[in-house]
This record gives sequence, C-alpha cells and structure tokens, in this order.
Amino acid sequence: MSALDDLVFVLWGRFTGTTHAALTQRIISHGGLIEKDLDLATHLLCDAPGSRLQEAEAFQADGGTWVDLAWLEERLKPRRTTRRSSQDTLLPPTKSVKSTKLSLAPSSHVQAGSSSTATAAAAASSTTTPHSNVSSLRPTAPPFTPATLKTTAKKRRASVSLSPLLSFFTKGPASPQPTTAPSRKKRKTDNVLHDTGVPSTQSLGLVDLTADDVDGPLDDCIVPLDELYLGSAQDQVLIDEGGIWDAMLNQTDIASNKNKYYAIQIIKRASNTQGGFAVFSRWGRVGIRGQSQLHTCYSVEEAKDFFRRKFKEKTRIAWADRHVPLHFQAANRYVFISREYQRKSAASAPNSPEKKRGALAAAQSKLNPAVQSLLTLLFDVGRMEEEMREQGVNIQELPLGRLTKQQIRKGFLVLAEISDEIIKAKPNETDLLNLSSRFYSQIPHRAKGTARPAVIRTAACVKKKLSLLQSLEDLRVGTDLLEEKMDEATTLPVHRLDANYEKLKCKIDPLPATDIRYKMIQQYVDFTHNGVLPDWGTSHKIQVDAIFSLQSELDARFMPFSREPNRQLLWHCSRIGNFTGILSKGLRIAPKEAPSSGFRLGKGIYFTNTLQKAQQYCYASSYPSDQCMLLCEVALGESQRRLYDDYTASSLEAGKSSTWGVGVTQHDEADHVTMEDGVLVPMGKSIMAAEFGEMECSAFTWNELVVYDVARVRPRFLLKTTFLKV
Repeated sequence: MSALDDLVFVLWGRFTGTTHAALTQRIISHGGLIEKDLDLATHLLCDAPGSRLQEAEAFQADGGTWVDLAWLEERLKPRRTTRRSSQDTLLPPTKSVKSTKLSLAPSSHVQAGSSSTATAAAAASSTTTPHSNVSSLRPTAPPFTPATLKTTAKKRRASVSLSPLLSFFTKGPASPQPTTAPSRKKRKTDNVLHDTGVPSTQSLGLVDLTADDVDGPLDDCIVPLDELYLGSAQDQVLIDEGGIWDAMLNQTDIASNKNKYYAIQIIKRASNTQGGFAVFSRWGRVGIRGQSQLHTCYSVEEAKDFFRRKFKEKTRIAWADRHVPLHFQAANRYVFISREYQRKSAASAPNSPEKKRGALAAAQSKLNPAVQSLLTLLFDVGRMEEEMREQGVNIQELPLGRLTKQQIRKGFLVLAEISDEIIKAKPNETDLLNLSSRFYSQIPHRAKGTARPAVIRTAACVKKKLSLLQSLEDLRVGTDLLEEKMDEATTLPVHRLDANYEKLKCKIDPLPATDIRYKMIQQYVDFTHNGVLPDWGTSHKIQVDAIFSLQSELDARFMPFSREPNRQLLWHCSRIGNFTGILSKGLRIAPKEAPSSGFRLGKGIYFTNTLQKAQQYCYASSYPSDQCMLLCEVALGESQRRLYDDYTASSLEAGKSSTWGVGVTQHDEADHVTMEDGVLVPMGKSIMAAEFGEMECSAFTWNELVVYDVARVRPRFLLKTTFLKV
C-alpha cells in the first residue's frame, strides 16, 4: 500500500524548492491523485493561501484536510518495516488515525505525527513487487482450525483459509474435525472478524460459497472491460473454472472520511505481442474516475497470482473465499461487491435487439399507441439511472441492476443491525457510525465532493435506505426483463416495445375516457389529492393522462380471496423504475433480512385510500414530472386497528387479516362507491378526525392499510399521470 493511496490533492500557491509539476509527479508515484476542483479533493496542499484563506477554511469545515509541504515530506519518509508474507490473511488492521482539523493554517508537526502510524502500516502490509518471481512466495499456511481464531496480540496471526470451514457447514466434514468447541464470544471491538464463532447454517445459506453468484454457465457471461482500459477491444476478461476474474471492492469509513473503490480484473489479450495476460486495476474516491495501473503478465498463473495477492491485500480474505457471509468480512478493509453480468445467450438470441437491430427498427408495433407511450416510460433506462443517482447509488461503478440478490440482502442485514441499535433506550453513536460505514461499503453510495456519507441514526433514515434496497430489487427484475431473450419459436421481426410487453406477462388495456371506471378513478384522484384539505397543502396537481386496466398471470393467486368481504380499491405508488418489477412479479414484501422496525406497521404491503399520502412515494423531484401509480384490489378482511406505530403488527391478532393505521383525516362515507364486483372505493371529501372521537389522537395523518400476504393483492388499474406545479 502506497503512502498516499486513495488521497486526492489540490495544489495551491508556490512551494519553496519545488514546483507544481514535480509535486504532481511525486504524489502520483506514491499512489495519490491530483485534481483541480476542490470539491473532488480529500486534501489541500498549500503553504500560504493568501487571499484564499476563507476558501481553505471552508474546505476544512466540509471535512477536507489542509496540509503543507512539510506534512507531505514527513509522510513520504521511508520507514523501517518487517516484511510480511503476502499469504497472510485476516490480520488485524492498524487503528485508524483521525486527521486533526486545523483552524487557520496547517501544522506540519501535528499532521506529520498523525501520519506516521498510517505510513508504517502501509509499508508493513506491502507485498512483493509486480515483477517479483511468484515462486518466491512463502508456502500456504496450514488449514483452518477453530483455534486459529484464538490468537494473542503478541503472536502473528497464521494465514488461514475459510474454505475448509465453509465446506464443513455446506457439505459436511471431509475428514475428522477438531473436537475443540469454537468460541461464541462476541467482542465490542473486533479488528479481524465481526463474529468470532463459526457461522450459522442460516447465514451460510444466504450466499453461494463455492462459485460466483451467476445463473447458468460462467462462460455465458459478458464481462465488460474497465472503461479506462486502453487495450484492444478484442481483449477479454478471464473466465475459467476459478470464476470470473473481475472484482469490484468498496470501503467506506465515515470517521476517517474514506469512501473509495478498487476495481481489478485479469485481461486475456487477443494478441501475444505484449504478453498474453495483464492485470488492470483502478482505484479512487467513489464518483471519480481515479487512477489506474496495468501489470503485464506472461502466463495465466502469473496473472492469477498477482490478482490473488492484490485481492487479499485489500480485503484480508482469500479470493477463493470472496463469498463469505457478511460477519466474516474483515473489518476496516475493502469488501467484495457481488455483481451480475449480461448473458451472451440473451445478447445473441435470434430475436434479440442486438441480433436483429435493423429488423426491430423496421418492425411496426401492434400495441395501442397509449400502451406504447406507457412502456416507453417504464423501460426508460436513463430514467432508472437518474432515480438511482437521486438516491445516492454510485451508478458509475455499479451499472444499473447489477448488484446480485445476495449483495442486496447483505445491505438488509446491516440495516437490521442499525435498526436494533436505534430502538435502544440510549443508542451508541460509535456503533451507529461503524454500522453506517458497513452499510455504505456493501451498497456503494456517492457523496457530494469530499462530504462524508450521512450516519444512519434515525428510523426515517432506515426507512429511506429500505426503500432504496427494495428499488434495487425491482431494478434487477427490470434489467433482467430487458436482457431476457425472446421466444425462439418467433420467426417474424418484433418491435422492441412489443417484445418488452410480452415479457411482462401482464395484459394492459387503455380505458376510454367515456368508461364509467375512468370517470370514477378521476373522481378518486380529485377527492383525495387535487381537492384535499387546504390545511395539508399540496405543491402540485396530478393530471391523469391515461388509465389502464391490468390482468396478470399472478391474479390466479388472488382467487381464494375474491369473494371475501371488505375488499377495497386502494392506492400504491412507487418510482417509475420499479414498475417493470411490480407488473411482472407483483407487489412483494421485504425479505426476512430486512428490519421490521423500519416499517411503521411491520413488514407488509402498504396501501392508503388517500392519494395525497401515496403520491409521496413517487419521489417527484421536478415539475412537470411523468409518474405512474397503482390502484389495487386488496382483500383486507377483518382489520386490527392501530393508532401508533407497531412494528410487530405483522403478528396478526386471532381472526385478523390486515392492519389499519387509523388516520386523523378520513373521507366522507357518503361519497364512497361500490363497484359491480363488490369492491369498495373509499373515496370522498376529507373530514377531520374530530368527528371520530379517539381517531384525533392517532399518530397517522392518513389511513394506512397493510396486508402481510402477497396473495391478498390484485393490481387492477395503472394510472399514467403528470405532476404539475401549482
């Protein structure tokens, strides 16, 4: 690890005895980066800011570090180190040193002192040079035993592999195992593992420990070359029995303002003129292009060995153990981000857009123009990416929908730990900071400039991140649909929109404006949003552009409840990018890994009879804005009533089928409508809860109705709307 690894500098002013060009060369040679924009920097190198003093102080106030030339010289001084084996794993990282904020000018003595430990640690963890002979590496350490986790601070930790341990829990012991019982003791601060005991079979079941998380053969994956790789377009990322040799690593540490990535892949060159293989790596702060390096190798084994060493250096985990459960990832190190890849079979399918681009362009759509307009909006990849950016996800390093299901579940698991801490009488701020760092490491986020990612310390923050993870799940489905190959029996060219429509497996029919259902739904919009009580305020009006009736293959599961009493037509809204997943897979409940306390009435599917409440989940950020919303038939049955948040409400009372969070605002029952099939449409003019006695004390502004069985929901209508500023 270089002394300036992952640090981004901006240079100001003159320096005694050197120039900007010389400093730039020195900084880059030691792993640092140079930027001109202060918003992208982590460090300001300046001896005398002069008239820019206020700007330098503002940079410090935003979390940046202002240093001088003396600090840099001290940082780059060579240190005496003891070389460690490149095979060492799970070594305790050195304690992070917090940088000292300065008030008016940098103090080289303070800054230099704070860097000495970090520099020594960086040198101590350095591995062999890129051109070193791989045969000079030390032998692999002995196999894992539970005792290897019990080691003293004076003793160097042995190099261990988690593979035998993981194999034991997934396949059973291959040979007699040690009889010593592993310790289940948990530590408040563990620099190596978050759990010192063996993993539970439940946690092991969350991930595939022996192969990459890919459906189908690995060689069917299309693995893109890094955007900064300048080699031949015919070069390819290596894929063999060892997996896909492509890794995205991420590390966030809010305390030290680290939010960085490290990407590495083995390149199999099309030409042998410069060696048959190369290892390309790129690193930097999340959101910037960063710095890159190309290491030429003359054999596949040399390339693999270099790749493995780099991976272990960054993660403290062997490449073979990259899919370890969440609690076996090394603390204060990079984590491996599990991603999905496009399939060759989909891209080269006989009727795929890539194969028949010209034919698809010439084909005429058979869909109704209104349906074409809707599908164009729902499958707009640019819109999906923009929604992810708005939620802080780093789209540059994680292409849309490419996080695997298992990686998203790790995010849910960390949120569950955060939620458990928040609900304590006195939450530990340090624990919340560390857990927030772990969450951002699992789900990469881009912070603005050098700003620190926000600590997740409130229930509202947890709910926001839960919404993000659920959106990522829906986006996975949407991108899978876009890449899904068409029926090979189809021989005629099919328009792109028609192909996407077939993949939804949902019949979408536009309602004419003269249809009685259209008029009823328009009235529902006017009653519960456009004509809502002035006291609650509204920043926009909802213009209904089109209404569609829906018939899905999933409707069959609703049939057992289709004759139940108390079936209501209720609102459910979401971001545009989520609708392809909703229409094709139905509305879903958060997975078991998600914290129940992140939901006001437990984990379920939420509805309301007030569009003013539901439309908030469209998250419109500008106006006019195209948005979609659902009206679902919900079999509520008999509801248990709640006036306050109850995240255990999913454990229903005997005889109850749903939960009703009673709002302080109701709708006049005189305006309610019952459809021909017996479904109640609970619309009406808003009435304050003073007329309803106890309801005026409710913590709910509007009614919230929750079911905990996906079969109790049947999407009936989809509205395509425009939000207009008023």
